[in-house]
Amino acid sequence: MGMIITANKLKAVLTNLKSEIVGNKSVNLDSNEELDSVIGKISGLYHKLLEDSGINSSKLLGLAIGIYGITDFDNGIVFYSPHYPSWGKNVKMRDMIKKNIPDNVPVLLDNISRFHVFAEKTLGSAKNASNIISLVAGYGLSSGVIIENDIKRGFHKIMGEVGHMVINPSESMVCACGSRGCFEVMVSIERLKKIIADRSPDYPGSVFYDISNNGHFSDLEPEDIFKAFNAGDKLAFSAIKEIINWLAIGLANIILIYDPEVIVLHGAYIRAGENFLKMLRKKVEKISLTSVKKDTKIEFSKLGDMAGVLGAATFLINRFFQ
Repeated sequence: MGMIITANKLKAVLTNLKSEIVGNKSVNLDSNEELDSVIGKISGLYHKLLEDSGINSSKLLGLAIGIYGITDFDNGIVFYSPHYPSWGKNVKMRDMIKKNIPDNVPVLLDNISRFHVFAEKTLGSAKNASNIISLVAGYGLSSGVIIENDIKRGFHKIMGEVGHMVINPSESMVCACGSRGCFEVMVSIERLKKIIADRSPDYPGSVFYDISNNGHFSDLEPEDIFKAFNAGDKLAFSAIKEIINWLAIGLANIILIYDPEVIVLHGAYIRAGENFLKMLRKKVEKISLTSVKKDTKIEFSKLGDMAGVLGAATFLINRFFQ
């Protein structure tokens, strides 16, 4: 069984040994929901999935849970989660979950991005690759890293936290971490909206004047922006091009650091479509080292919002058969 905890939802799947989904449920989470409440919902979803599927817990390989934040996989600790600051620091979450699941089922806990990258290696766009980066961008930014077929976590358990790599220190927007010019900020949906607002006087014919709330461009939905971009709206194109520029700079740095065969993109920008991906590839090729720029593939994930939870379940299966 795999679960993921996002900013507003708890998702769970039950799979067979072929990673085929036999049960799928989710519940909403409140903003910064209290830890005890989230633990209770994890327990409730666990029991409900087993009950509805008619599967005895004795046949379950385990429960793997992914969460955004800095985690200690070996000890099942959440050092800090940006979406749930009320939990505090150094939360022994794995032990708390096990106390609420009375079946002695093995429980694993890790950063969700590591399950994303594992899903891509086993089920998605990076099959047969040994060196993979999976990057989630749009609302926040994080990555999972596989090198020589192994998930890497690092000495301080922060490998993959590339969102806080500073790539433009002169940027005015401040990141949640307190720094300026973090990769996360430079390619965020919020910055995309800010670019549109700042440049809107230069594009009086933009469709955004018709679909925004009296010129309140911060109310635009990403889908509105991507639709306008693909329809040829000049303001949308200008703003997206700016985001692609900084995304390409970040990816070029990641290529230098990790030397991956494949980079798989998750998150909001997948919905921008193939034009976005083509422009990004072209920009990365332009600024990357000549020796590697044509060999590193950049792909959109094809697993959708099931990537993390499927990766968690599949990680358990793989671990069992090792």
